[in-house]
Amino acid sequence: MGEDDMPDFLAYHKSLNAELVAIKDRVRNLVPRHWPTDGLFKESVLRHVLRRHLPESLFVGTGFIVTEQTCSRQIDVLVLDKQRPRLFCDGDLAIATPDAVRAAIEVKTGLDGPAEINSVILKAAEDRAIWYRALFGCNNIFALFVCLASVGNGNPRSFGLAWTPERGGFHGYHTTTL
Repeated sequence: MGEDDMPDFLAYHKSLNAELVAIKDRVRNLVPRHWPTDGLFKESVLRHVLRRHLPESLFVGTGFIVTEQTCSRQIDVLVLDKQRPRLFCDGDLAIATPDAVRAAIEVKTGLDGPAEINSVILKAAEDRAIWYRALFGCNNIFALFVCLASVGNGNPRSFGLAWTPERGGFHGYHTTTL
């Protein structure tokens, strides 16, 4: 098998990025200055991309995680194990207990400086701690914060914070501009 016969994963991921960049401002261009609608569209786009790439055994929507003591804020992108029961599900909206959650994703178009980044990261850590306690120590939660923002030159970049049981805690990450 020659080099020309090998898959080009970098080119594939760059094309996914180009697809997201191409559609990210469609709503904003038609309905300027209505940030809630613009944000809802971007969350919907990310859910659509995830549905195309995640196994069919996972539900991708939006919703809430509830325990006996508390209820999360609305989660932009909620990925649930379809083999676990959901308390409520109607279309894209789901309400589930922590044991059904495989990912909780917060989508931000931009953040205004380090204080806002810190605030979002601390909220993700707080939510993860609540869910972990509700599971009585089970380590099957994967929580993820994703931020899609523009850097000074206008190129999109993503960065965030992920928690995985395998690594035993939160870990920062970022991508280079594609």
